[in-house]
Amino acid sequence: MYIEWFSPAIIEDVVELIHYCLSFAAHTDSLYGIRNISVLMNNVILTMLKIIVPIISVAMVTGLVCSYMQVGVMFTTKTLQVKLDKLNPISGFKRLFFVTFSCGTCKSGI
Repeated sequence: MYIEWFSPAIIEDVVELIHYCLSFAAHTDSLYGIRNISVLMNNVILTMLKIIVPIISVAMVTGLVCSYMQVGVMFTTKTLQVKLDKLNPISGFKRLFFVTFSCGTCKSGI
């Protein structure tokens, strides 16, 4: 539904961007120089943002609504806590050379 409503505007922006870039490139003397390239890139980036931001915002809102409908409001700070014991390299090596892990690796190698 969103695409049906906004596709003419998006297509118009893309055509305008292509026309602008090609008309800018037609003037070879205007291609040289940091100022002219900066102006071209600023216009291209702003036009691309004007095209992409509405699509991404609809996708983001749709994702948030679907997530809310599935599990409701779920916010906890417990999962955001840093666990420094997980960063211990010695326990990582112990898990790497643990018997069950080694057996599983041997089984998968065979």
